[in-house]
Amino acid sequence: MQLEPNLLRLLEAINSHKKLSTAAQETGLSYRHAWGILEKWTEIFGMPLVTLERGKGAFLTTIGEKLLLTAQRIQNRLAPQLQTLSAEMESDINQMLPYDKPVIRLHASHDLVLAQLRKMLLKQRGSCLNLQFKGSVDSLISLSRSRCDIAGFHIPTGSLSQRILAHYRPWLKTRLYKLIYLVQRQQGILVAPGNPLNIHSLTDLPSTKIRFINRQNGSGSRLLIDALLEEAGLSGNNINGYDTEEFTHFAVAATIASGNADFGFGIEAAAHQFGLEFIPQLTEIYYLALRQDTLDQPAVQELVHSINSPEFRTMVGTFTGYDATRAGELISIREIFPELSETTG
Repeated sequence: MQLEPNLLRLLEAINSHKKLSTAAQETGLSYRHAWGILEKWTEIFGMPLVTLERGKGAFLTTIGEKLLLTAQRIQNRLAPQLQTLSAEMESDINQMLPYDKPVIRLHASHDLVLAQLRKMLLKQRGSCLNLQFKGSVDSLISLSRSRCDIAGFHIPTGSLSQRILAHYRPWLKTRLYKLIYLVQRQQGILVAPGNPLNIHSLTDLPSTKIRFINRQNGSGSRLLIDALLEEAGLSGNNINGYDTEEFTHFAVAATIASGNADFGFGIEAAAHQFGLEFIPQLTEIYYLALRQDTLDQPAVQELVHSINSPEFRTMVGTFTGYDATRAGELISIREIFPELSETTG
């Protein structure tokens, strides 16, 4: 059985506006057509997807909510791969056609503000950000092998920073690279509203009753999860769901919201987006690394200028748990990681 795209768009609009007529208008459907779609799928599922209450509006039923969340989960799971394919296609097309706009190749750990930065850069300055989402380690490897111009990675503040830095150390070339401070963000535990299983830390994980949803191996968040588990004296071998992976913060949140997992680790903005409860665990900084000798390139200067702009800070302010106070600062690697040896890079 294949779901029609109009159904999912209609359910999403109903969930947002709580009014069928407004939802139909937003999705480009007549009221009659929208009603017909709902009736058709009510008959197929054997139960209503939406309830209409006179004087109150339209509301998704339990199955309607689960259907929408499952679709969102799939969309968020595929988002990084689709973004990468789009960036590769864009790069191939640009090589074939005359193109006078500067292009920056950015390989980066998944973050919500980067897609918005891409749009902002193109709109304000005509520069193109060729964005591919990869794990933090893979992004830094890409930079070291000249497969990209800039690499995005994140590292926690506090006691865990040294442990995470050890994974990045071979690829952070102190004498060749410069860092751009992008944002500060909050990472923590994501659970269902009301925290029905009374989960408060990773030490609650060794239970067959609690289903965990992990991040993919090589991602910065996976490094954090493993470091926190090690700090707590835990192993993935006795965690239900440790080998079940998702590729974005939103995919983890959608999995929990759809009832397919009880517990995940991710950014506060993802929890807020899906109405989940968020239990903060740490603060981290997201950096962009690039070669110092590329800082004079017009496209890079435009990127730094955009990150420094009030518009960027305003945009970041729309995401819960983010702070762009220091966005755009240029920092030497040794300034924030003095323990890296002089011979590195």
